[in-house]
Amino acid sequence: MFDAFKLYVTILTSLLLFHVYGQDYPTATYVLLAFPFGILPFTYVFSFMFTVESAAQTFTFFFHMFVILFGSLLVFILRVVPDLEVLGDRLHYAFRFFPSYSVASSMYVDASIKFVSQVRNSTEGAGNDIDPDPWHWNNNLFDLFAQGVHFFFWFFLLFLIEADLGKRCRKCYTNCCRRSLPKKNKDLKLDSDVVDE
Repeated sequence: MFDAFKLYVTILTSLLLFHVYGQDYPTATYVLLAFPFGILPFTYVFSFMFTVESAAQTFTFFFHMFVILFGSLLVFILRVVPDLEVLGDRLHYAFRFFPSYSVASSMYVDASIKFVSQVRNSTEGAGNDIDPDPWHWNNNLFDLFAQGVHFFFWFFLLFLIEADLGKRCRKCYTNCCRRSLPKKNKDLKLDSDVVDE
């Protein structure tokens, strides 16, 4: 809850600054407000890959910066290049595996979906036409939906990790399927060296 509170302070400050400078993103605002629900469990799950806290923080920072800045820009460019439209569309869906991509993508959609749609729909590329409506399913509506999916999926994985499911399964296996050791043979004569050892 504390991490969500800190994140909402940043998000609300960003939205206020966008508004002050006349850069309103009407549909991306909803994606931004849903962002903590997707990113927090995602980040917690991936933090278990690290044993050192500073390494986890550094990786998380640079990873999300890469996805937001470079991943979204790459997809934006590929989707308007006629020969690379299909690759751009596939990457657009693949990158949505990361909650941070949806934030950047939704801002690109709000800022330039009419331009992208006009360029894409007027060229002879292999990709499908892009709807100029920001609330179209392939645009920001999917990004908003993705945040909810991220929340439930990553929260479920986090629950399994925190509940130590692997340890519980091993314990259940040993209790249910345990093989009993053979009884000790009392007639067996042990060598004195073996007993000493």
